[in-house]
Amino acid sequence: SNLGELKLLLEEAVMLRRLKSDVLSQLPAKQRKIVVIAPGRINARTRAALDAAAKEMTTMDKTKQQQKDALILFFNRTAEAKIPSVIEYILDLLESGREKFLVFAHHKVVLDAITQELERKHVQHIRIDGSTSSAEREDLCQQFQLSERHAVAVLSITAANMGLTFSSADLVVFAELFWNPGVLIQAEDRVHRIGQTSSVGIHYLVAKGTADDYLWPLIQEKIKVLAEAGLSETNFSEMTESTDYLYKDPKQQQIYDLFQKSFEKEGSDMELLEAAESFDPGSASGTSGSSSQNTGDTLDESSLTASPQKKRRFEFFDNWDSFTSPL
Repeated sequence: SNLGELKLLLEEAVMLRRLKSDVLSQLPAKQRKIVVIAPGRINARTRAALDAAAKEMTTMDKTKQQQKDALILFFNRTAEAKIPSVIEYILDLLESGREKFLVFAHHKVVLDAITQELERKHVQHIRIDGSTSSAEREDLCQQFQLSERHAVAVLSITAANMGLTFSSADLVVFAELFWNPGVLIQAEDRVHRIGQTSSVGIHYLVAKGTADDYLWPLIQEKIKVLAEAGLSETNFSEMTESTDYLYKDPKQQQIYDLFQKSFEKEGSDMELLEAAESFDPGSASGTSGSSSQNTGDTLDESSLTASPQKKRRFEFFDNWDSFTSPL
């Protein structure tokens, strides 16, 4: 409530800001776009897990830890639910003639699915995740920068969001959302930096009926707070649809509040990162605390590949009031 006063105090006492748009005035603008994907091919097991987790988060007799466990499961199962549509979107980009672009994801299961499909389609690509050494990261980055044959860079949001330059690409696709907007903006800037001569496209893929319904407004709220305090010039709300529907259902509001409280607590980043790393879509629960082992019940290959015919599952929202026709 006192963010304006905080901004004034910072500017007068300790803060001297140099905006990127001022220092690098010749750098082309970013064009952000939210792409709403309807995960129409979610299998029954994943849909049941999403519904059960949502119900668990709003059940009054559950402990806070049980609700938190349900939230982590909801977050993890969202990754699994988005895989088919994410892969189809990537293949659509390649088929349309898109030469070079980055794809950021958070969960290992999503990174694996994307790279497996690119290998199956014989698309040259690189991958950088938490297991990639510093020396190998630099080598892979140079390969992508200098080789015209490398079309896609598959990158972990947390492992490749800083210290790398991919200015040979002019499009960034976020297959998943991350609760820290600063990390997302840093990831965007892997292509939006010195050496970039083209306008940069940023596509955020979000899926209705998943954790994205709560993560996206949470990201917007955090950006708004930073902007009011004079700590950010980013405005995600200019390119998204209204999220007012979140507040019509008391249970939806309850889930949103749980997301907000959970992601703001100290240590939440590490807990959720660990949960994402250990997420096994074939396990009974899919949470980091699960004692079940991988039984081989992995995603069916047909659910990971794009359908032969194009499906009208994407909607583009460039601002609050209008959107173009779905693909």
